[in-house]
Amino acid sequence: QRYFFNHDYVKADSNVNILYLAGEQWDTEDVVTGEDKSYVNYAKQLNADLFNLEHRFYGRSHPTEDTSVANLKYLTSQQAIEDVAEFIRQKNQEKGGEQKWIVIGGSYAGALSAWARLQHPELIAGSLASSGPVLAQMDFYGYLETVDENFKKTKGICYQQCSKELKKS
Repeated sequence: QRYFFNHDYVKADSNVNILYLAGEQWDTEDVVTGEDKSYVNYAKQLNADLFNLEHRFYGRSHPTEDTSVANLKYLTSQQAIEDVAEFIRQKNQEKGGEQKWIVIGGSYAGALSAWARLQHPELIAGSLASSGPVLAQMDFYGYLETVDENFKKTKGICYQQCSKELKKS
């Protein structure tokens, strides 16, 4: 499984590691070097090693030869969580000593980071889950009501046009 790293901010005596999960996004090396990324700044502040693990079936990380329906049974959030755990185990073995890991992600990857922390507290000291849908709901009308109220506040053509189209459907 492909991963990227940035060792620029880690100090010899540091045992802090940050693992950024990009989820379904295509990963590139700038994901761990971009100065505009909050988690890069966290790595600087904590003198931490920074890693990014590419999600299976996205980017270049393909555990099967093709993405046939039969092979997509290997594309689950549970398997992605276990990929995170195995990555951390491998890095801990390479680094030696007691390592502390913070897993960070947003949206789907935020949910993965929170779930990974819950399922593997022996490996992960903390999780920063930004906008992670950890409690998915069917027919989440509360969200739609909030969006509707915000559209109304703008009192612009957008709200009128959206309302008109929704009433048609």
